[in-house]
Amino acid sequence: MLGAVTQYPKSKWGWRNYFAAGSGQQHEAMQRLVVAGLATAGRAANEMTYFHATRLGCKAAGLDGAGVKRAMEDAS
Repeated sequence: MLGAVTQYPKSKWGWRNYFAAGSGQQHEAMQRLVVAGLATAGRAANEMTYFHATRLGCKAAGLDGAGVKRAMEDAS
Protein backbone atom coordinates (compact mmCIF):
# COMPACT_ATOMS: atom_id res chain seq x y z
CA MET A 1 0.00 0.00 0.00
CA LEU A 2 2.78 2.43 0.82
CA GLY A 3 5.50 1.14 -1.46
CA ALA A 4 7.09 -0.10 1.77
CA VAL A 5 8.78 -3.15 0.32
CA THR A 6 12.39 -4.20 0.04
CA GLN A 7 12.61 -3.48 -3.69
CA TYR A 8 12.42 0.26 -2.93
CA PRO A 9 14.87 2.16 -0.74
CA LYS A 10 13.32 3.13 2.58
CA SER A 11 13.82 6.81 1.68
CA LYS A 12 11.16 6.37 -1.05
CA TRP A 13 8.53 4.64 1.10
CA GLY A 14 5.20 6.45 1.14
CA TRP A 15 5.38 7.22 -2.59
CA ARG A 16 1.84 5.93 -2.89
CA ASN A 17 -0.96 5.44 -0.42
CA TYR A 18 -3.52 3.08 -1.85
CA PHE A 19 -4.23 -0.58 -2.26
CA ALA A 20 -7.05 -1.97 -4.41
CA ALA A 21 -8.41 -5.06 -2.70
CA GLY A 22 -10.71 -7.51 -4.39
CA SER A 23 -13.16 -9.67 -2.51
CA GLY A 24 -12.19 -12.51 -0.24
CA GLN A 25 -9.00 -12.68 1.80
CA GLN A 26 -7.53 -9.38 0.57
CA HIS A 27 -10.65 -7.46 1.51
CA GLU A 28 -10.95 -9.22 4.87
CA ALA A 29 -7.31 -8.47 5.72
CA MET A 30 -7.73 -4.81 4.82
CA GLN A 31 -10.92 -4.58 6.89
CA ARG A 32 -8.91 -5.81 9.89
CA LEU A 33 -6.46 -2.94 9.31
CA VAL A 34 -9.40 -0.51 9.20
CA VAL A 35 -10.75 -1.85 12.51
CA ALA A 36 -7.25 -1.47 14.03
CA GLY A 37 -7.08 2.17 12.85
CA LEU A 38 -4.20 1.49 10.45
CA ALA A 39 -6.17 2.09 7.23
CA THR A 40 -9.35 3.61 5.88
CA ALA A 41 -11.65 2.29 3.18
CA GLY A 42 -12.10 4.56 0.21
CA ARG A 43 -13.69 4.43 -3.20
CA ALA A 44 -15.14 1.17 -4.52
CA ALA A 45 -14.94 0.49 -8.26
CA ASN A 46 -15.08 -2.58 -10.48
CA GLU A 47 -15.45 -5.00 -7.55
CA MET A 48 -12.39 -3.47 -5.88
CA THR A 49 -12.22 -1.27 -2.79
CA TYR A 50 -9.36 1.20 -2.44
CA PHE A 51 -7.78 1.36 0.99
CA HIS A 52 -5.44 4.05 2.34
CA ALA A 53 -3.04 3.96 5.26
CA THR A 54 -3.63 6.30 8.19
CA ARG A 55 -0.78 8.12 9.92
CA LEU A 56 -0.77 5.33 12.50
CA GLY A 57 -0.58 2.77 9.69
CA CYS A 58 2.34 4.60 8.12
CA LYS A 59 4.22 4.56 11.40
CA ALA A 60 3.42 0.87 11.93
CA ALA A 61 4.86 0.14 8.45
CA GLY A 62 8.09 1.88 9.44
CA LEU A 63 7.82 5.13 7.50
CA ASP A 64 9.82 8.10 8.75
CA GLY A 65 8.40 11.62 8.97
CA ALA A 66 9.09 12.40 5.31
CA GLY A 67 7.48 9.11 4.24
CA VAL A 68 4.37 9.80 6.30
CA LYS A 69 4.14 13.27 4.73
CA ARG A 70 4.40 11.80 1.20
CA ALA A 71 1.77 9.20 1.99
CA MET A 72 -0.66 11.70 3.49
CA GLU A 73 -0.26 14.05 0.52
CA ASP A 74 -1.05 11.15 -1.83
CA ALA A 75 -4.14 10.20 0.19
CA SER A 76 -5.71 13.65 -0.05
